[in-house]
Amino acid sequence: MTNNPVILAAGQYSGRIDQTIALDGLITTISNYAVGYCFREFHYHEHAVISFVLEGGNMESRKNGSFERKPGDIAFFAPGEWHRTISGAPSCRNINLEIPEHFFKAYRLTTLHVAHYKSNMLRIVSDIRRGSPTAGTSIMMSVLDLLSGAEDTYSGKKPLWAKRLEELLQDEWNKNLTLRELSAALQVHPVTISKNFASYFGMSFGEYLRKMRIERSLALLKDTDMPLVTVAFQCGFADQSHFIRNFKQFTGFLPSHFRRL
Repeated sequence: MTNNPVILAAGQYSGRIDQTIALDGLITTISNYAVGYCFREFHYHEHAVISFVLEGGNMESRKNGSFERKPGDIAFFAPGEWHRTISGAPSCRNINLEIPEHFFKAYRLTTLHVAHYKSNMLRIVSDIRRGSPTAGTSIMMSVLDLLSGAEDTYSGKKPLWAKRLEELLQDEWNKNLTLRELSAALQVHPVTISKNFASYFGMSFGEYLRKMRIERSLALLKDTDMPLVTVAFQCGFADQSHFIRNFKQFTGFLPSHFRRL
């Protein structure tokens, strides 16, 4: 190890940063570690980091040895833990989840929920790539589920807060409510919502909201001559392409084909 490892500030990585989303102090980054895009010096981060290999692979060196990381592998780095990444593939990308200490304290989190690592990280990747206005709340739910060590409280029957949440989302379907806003409205801890939403609603928060918005678009497509871009905007989608892709996913039809049925 070098005597002077590089100190990386919040949001900095040894690879090229392709995309960053910051939420409530949490920093989610897609970084490219391909040859020519990253430096090989030992370094450490000021915050805890969870790194998930999306594509390619690399060699990682730490105090206790070197490890090969393949797609789907996850590594955790404590604050100040030195390491280095050496790319061994023409294309190598990771999603890095940087978690400052105040985030743990704000949500009263103490442990890492290892069992849900991969599925949650993949949901986060999906939400980042969608780039929809609702992605932030969905990402926060996946992150809190991932970081929480508490057991699920699913009982097979919707509790009162879940019923109230369903009514709230039906009424406010066209608003991009944050997890903090939902928590305050329901008087339920954000972790409780995050860990149990899929159990009570049968899908992730992002999927549920997209499904509702697609259902709202059906009448606009059939009863009006609105251009697709206007329908997309009215139903809360970022743009026409996001609307078309999600409409096809949930209905099996393109919006223009559905209109002609």
